Amino acid sequence: MHTLKSFAQVLHTTFAQVLHRFCTPLNFTNYMRNIFLTIGLIIVYFLTSIPVLSLPVNFDQGQVIGEQDLYSLPLAYSSADKIQSYLESQGSVLANYRPIVGFIDFGANNTANTDDLIVGEVFSNVSSKFRPRDQVQTPFGGKNMRVSDLIWKIARENFGNSCYINYNTYRVEPGLCIDNSSRPINPAFLLTMIQKESGLVYGSNSKIDPNSDYGRFLLDRALGYYCFENPDKSKSCYDENPKWKYFKGFFQQIYKAYRLLRVREKTCQTGGSFAWKSGNNVFQVGNVVRIDSNEVTLKNGITCAMYIYTPHIYPSQYNVWNIMKFLRADQNLIEKRGVDAGYNPKTLRKF
Repeated sequence: MHTLKSFAQVLHTTFAQVLHRFCTPLNFTNYMRNIFLTIGLIIVYFLTSIPVLSLPVNFDQGQVIGEQDLYSLPLAYSSADKIQSYLESQGSVLANYRPIVGFIDFGANNTANTDDLIVGEVFSNVSSKFRPRDQVQTPFGGKNMRVSDLIWKIARENFGNSCYINYNTYRVEPGLCIDNSSRPINPAFLLTMIQKESGLVYGSNSKIDPNSDYGRFLLDRALGYYCFENPDKSKSCYDENPKWKYFKGFFQQIYKAYRLLRVREKTCQTGGSFAWKSGNNVFQVGNVVRIDSNEVTLKNGITCAMYIYTPHIYPSQYNVWNIMKFLRADQNLIEKRGVDAGYNPKTLRKF
């Protein structure tokens, strides 16, 4: 709105100046000049009154997606092979791209330099199913994996498990752990987040050459994780930042963004001392936060987590909502027709 209003103000000033210069030589009366000026002001009024953005009435900024959208398993994405088929149908670079799995690791005891997601002592007080070292690094580290398999494993298997890390005690909180074995998520949510951040699932960006500079740039930042709104490259997702190596690359982007969203979903639901705070905003379900000069009531954990991840309504959260609909991933699809043998509706949860 600021851009359009500024343009209208300039138009109004220019219009008045032109009238003055045009009318004086022709000896127009003040009356006629005022009529033309009034017409100009009416035009300006309408220009400044046109809403720049009109979001659909069924878009709920306090509940961008519902829990059923996050925890359902639509038929079209009900296996890694189905996800692969969708990527191939879109001609996406992700259909043939094979990222390397693994975290940056300088040794389990090197807590100063080692990625804290795989330091053994951090996860020593929880079951091995929550330890990324046991579930990810040891069995898969250094191996290439299809993107479709990676998405499936992160969303549906213990591969995607982790916990909230309390940096005061340098231990995880056992009550704030992600457990895919009891509550996996909709794989299409990860596809949606990739599309929202980098456009690699469908559309023009999905056709990039993965070996080009632009292709590597997008794949290394697929989920925009650790990409802050900061012009200083040494403090964001660029090689000038020495910490960037811990977040760079397709695997680390997908895994860590997913982990952050799921962990924040839990802290948003738990609230209290675990609630994320930013300025005057306290991100907890039921709270009102100020986003883009709008007051937003946080209605569920995943919406709260997404606002922590990207504190903007448009285009960010609107795009999540819109892409989920485009993928037909926002439906709890339990189809009675066209179900193949590989689809197991028992993995769906009732709400």
